Amino acid sequence: MTRNKAFTKLAAVIALEASCEDVDRAMQLVMKMQQAFIEGDDDRVADCLGDLAELAPGGRDALKQAFTTSPLRESVGPASRYVLRRMA
Repeated sequence: MTRNKAFTKLAAVIALEASCEDVDRAMQLVMKMQQAFIEGDDDRVADCLGDLAELAPGGRDALKQAFTTSPLRESVGPASRYVLRRMA
C-alpha cells in the first residue's frame, strides 16, 4: 500500500466515525496531517492525530494502525509516536 492509499483509507474510516457535524473538520485535519507528513513536520502531525482522536474517538484504532503497520510507520517521528501511545 502506498502512503496516499494509507491516508485515503484513514480518511474513510475517520469520516465514518466522526459525528455528522464534525466530518468536514475531520477531513480538513486528515488533509492537513497528510501535508504535514509530506513536509516532515512531526509536531503538526502529532497535533492533527490528537485532534482527530477527539473528533472521532471510534477512529483511534484506525489512526494507530495507519501509523504503526502501513508505509507511514517508517516516517513517524517522536511526537507522533507519543500521541499514538497515549491513545491506548
